[in-house]
Amino acid sequence: MPRQFKLVGGGACPEQYDVFHGGVSVGYLRLRHGHFRAECNNNIVYTANTRGDGSFHDDQDRQRHLTLACLAIDLFLDSEVGISGELPYVIVEAP
Repeated sequence: MPRQFKLVGGGACPEQYDVFHGGVSVGYLRLRHGHFRAECNNNIVYTANTRGDGSFHDDQDRQRHLTLACLAIDLFLDSEVGISGELPYVIVEAP
């Protein structure tokens, strides 16, 4: 079963989040100038060009990229996990 992540942050220019699992910081997400990236343990584990510049184009675009970034972090944290088709559970909180 995938890990559950809590994202703290948001905002715009850039839109960025700290990613927590079990109260421990495990990643960082950032969207700036249309380029979104996810980092885990100082490794870039997901990148994408987006329709937004300093923030996502809309909530659907945001949810898709945040979920894919958390899935990449989940797979990075446990390289032996089998791909079950389940997506990680993501909670987004404003600071």
